[in-house]
Amino acid sequence: MFDYQYGTSTKKFKQEVEKMKPKLSIRPQGMSKLYSLILKFSHGLEVVNVSTLSKQWYVASWNSTLWQEICLSLGESDRIEMLLELAESKIRTCERRFKKQDLCDLIPEAEVREALKWKLVYGQLIYNTCSCCKIQENKLRFLPILQKSLCYNCAKLPAYSMITLENAEIDYGITRKHINEHQIEGLRIPDPDHKGNYIFVYYISDISRLKELIENRKKEDSANRTELHERRRTEMIYALKKEGIDDNFISACLDTEGSLAYNYIVGKSRMPVLRIAKKMLSRYEKWRENEQEDEILPEPETILPLKRPKIHLTTDDKISRKLELVDRLVLMGVNTDDIGLDDPESLSNAYIEGRTKEDLGPVAGAIWREHKPIFNGTPFRKIPLYMNQNPPPESSSDSD
Repeated sequence: MFDYQYGTSTKKFKQEVEKMKPKLSIRPQGMSKLYSLILKFSHGLEVVNVSTLSKQWYVASWNSTLWQEICLSLGESDRIEMLLELAESKIRTCERRFKKQDLCDLIPEAEVREALKWKLVYGQLIYNTCSCCKIQENKLRFLPILQKSLCYNCAKLPAYSMITLENAEIDYGITRKHINEHQIEGLRIPDPDHKGNYIFVYYISDISRLKELIENRKKEDSANRTELHERRRTEMIYALKKEGIDDNFISACLDTEGSLAYNYIVGKSRMPVLRIAKKMLSRYEKWRENEQEDEILPEPETILPLKRPKIHLTTDDKISRKLELVDRLVLMGVNTDDIGLDDPESLSNAYIEGRTKEDLGPVAGAIWREHKPIFNGTPFRKIPLYMNQNPPPESSSDSD
């Protein structure tokens, strides 16, 4: 009802033959006929707006066949015949009135006269007839969004109900971005809950069609994306097998999120597939050197300790590496009792003994991600303040 409430009363739209007659000489040309064919697929009011672009479009808008087809798409033939007789009567009345003033004929061209008749018929159909129930009454209102007139009873039908932008986002998942992208026209009205503010309302039918369109587009994109992923996966498997890489290692690489092969499949990497295969071959060769029976395949993109020491360290070097690792983790808020300093299979122990190529920063970051603290007490910055303060003195009552 918002559109009907803020619509324009059709009584304000008056059709006067003197004002509707052409203001320029109408001389049809080749391009004008082509433009008339194009305008047949437009709304009648759109034809009027387009006619102001140039003279060629203006001449094309005075094609009688164009307005005849527009009128036939709006009303029944019996009613249109009656309206044609009424339009002819209006033109004759206007001509007789002008001839009494010793003026020439108002509209000498037959084609323009015929187009004017159909324009008068179109005005009656769009302004003086309800587009839904096809009745004539005095309470018709012209709706600016639908570009048609409705009576009060038809405006209350569910097909013409409207919804606010907030409710459209909650009920249908349609945001302002979707509406702007698809150019859904809405109505700006005063907010009934907050005086001085305005809200936008849209037809529920338009929102429903937009939601269906977005869902269908997502399904198409998902199908196309799945097809592309499968094609890239097949291409990657072919390149890796061509390098002689084991099937188990290939499966581990393809299924590991963040790996080079995985990023190529999902479109996150622009690296050529042959270059990725070369890099994966070097990792596969390192893995084969350290392979043991019944060993779980390592994830290629994670930090793992090497099975053989790469750096020869003295006892003092190991103690120094252990102290700097512990100091770094304490600054990061990690409890060093839980990081497995005595566990030979832990990452911290691998760093201390030099069994990993990673520096202190990446190792500390990997340990922090696994053992990052969860705050549930006093903020860390306030702890030293409490520790440095002396305990409160005992009260005199206690001493007594």
